[in-house]
Amino acid sequence: MAKPFKQSHDLLVAGLGREGDYDAGWQAIAKDLTKLVKAQGFDPAGRKVPEAIRAKIVAAVNEPTALRAGAMAATTDVGVAGAAGKKRALGLKTLRHLYYHETFGKQRVWILSLPKGLGNYPMEFQDKGQGLIDQVLATDDEIFPEATQKDLAAACQMGLAWVQKALIVAGAPTDHENRKLFRRWFVPAGTAGETAKITAFAVTLRSQLLLIADGLKKGEVILTDSPHERGKDSKLEKSEAFVYTKDDLIAVHIEKAFFSTANTLTGKANWARIMVHELSHCYAKTEDHSYSWQGLLPRDDDTFKSANDRWVVAHSGFPAVRALTMAQCQENADSWAFFIADCAGALAESARIQALGQRLYDSAGETMAKPMSDRLKQRAA
Repeated sequence: MAKPFKQSHDLLVAGLGREGDYDAGWQAIAKDLTKLVKAQGFDPAGRKVPEAIRAKIVAAVNEPTALRAGAMAATTDVGVAGAAGKKRALGLKTLRHLYYHETFGKQRVWILSLPKGLGNYPMEFQDKGQGLIDQVLATDDEIFPEATQKDLAAACQMGLAWVQKALIVAGAPTDHENRKLFRRWFVPAGTAGETAKITAFAVTLRSQLLLIADGLKKGEVILTDSPHERGKDSKLEKSEAFVYTKDDLIAVHIEKAFFSTANTLTGKANWARIMVHELSHCYAKTEDHSYSWQGLLPRDDDTFKSANDRWVVAHSGFPAVRALTMAQCQENADSWAFFIADCAGALAESARIQALGQRLYDSAGETMAKPMSDRLKQRAA
């Protein structure tokens, strides 16, 4: 079962030991471990450490031997010293699969690409026997190859650019075009006191968008997957991504459907949408009241009742969506994500219509009644 990333990271922080616990040939790495590994995540000040560890491994006979030598970890269990050596070796193993991506000094992100063969984070094996420890140290074949890492970094870069555009919109919510964007994604038709409500929400929205942008700029975001879900065919493993919003670091778990072509958006735009969606959970504590396939049209009636009923019959594991009030829209992660994409000019009208509700009709196999179709087109325009 998936666990918050912080649980493993806390083990890493506690298990690295002191500079003097490492081999003389690894002193430069050991000295900088505390620059890299912090209680709140990874610090760009120590970004060269993972590269240095990989260089040591390339130059060695094999990975377990290199990591054990560097950590001065005995191959036999010898009391406290033996246990501490395991932790140091597993710590180096973890960092050996850590990658830092920076784009023009603006976007900084960490990617932890653990070997596919692991069903736990390396540090979670620290109480196992030395034979199993060696198997863990020897695993390779990372879950995110170089090309995939570039895609993930590109998604964060695009997401940051979108957020920066959305900040401009949120800073001037009563501007005619900006107001249209707020109405499209957050305000049911006919809402009384619309201008005042949009203005108030824009203040909150902007403050939280600033947190997302700041996190992406300073290297606070960690991208990984959940080794606990691998091979489980679970709902989490089949998802695009997920995060923990309680007692965790800013860690986005990238899962199988991330690169799917069966979403409302495709390619880089969809990757960026997923990142913004998940980071809104982390920084703004948004909820999942409705997804684009359930219809994001702000409403306080059963606009999509028939189509939604049909979809739920065929997909009983997903919740039905009825009313999507202004309050729900304001805390709905996909509403945030599509609003942010729209602020950046990243949505064609057809994509807007799909996200607002046509995708739900398409999924349910229904033909939209003309009044509903016209309503979606009017909102999307």
